[in-house]
Amino acid sequence: MLLIVLDGNGSAQTLRVKAQEAVADRSGAAGGSSKQIMAPNALRSGWLVQNQGANPMYVNDVGADAGPNGGSYLIAPGQYLSTDEGVPLTTGAITLMGTAGDGFVAREW
Repeated sequence: MLLIVLDGNGSAQTLRVKAQEAVADRSGAAGGSSKQIMAPNALRSGWLVQNQGANPMYVNDVGADAGPNGGSYLIAPGQYLSTDEGVPLTTGAITLMGTAGDGFVAREW
């Protein structure tokens, strides 16, 4: 859960707090080119993507096209990428690129 609070200087600060939240399923199959799998979401407090295909996949968490040319995370078959506590959380679009037909599990909360 994200909370926006005012600090001692009156500036808004966003805090991530562990809480029970609804989880949205964003799973699907890669299409061979970069595609958006999660829309921008200012209320997002976490996400994960697991590669269930036989080939590598790429995930970009800053709204750019995912791919092997830099700026994207490589996820090997069977591996996953998720947000970790203490790591800045992006709230922009999440994109994925993989071999057409390879499946992935994606969750957003």
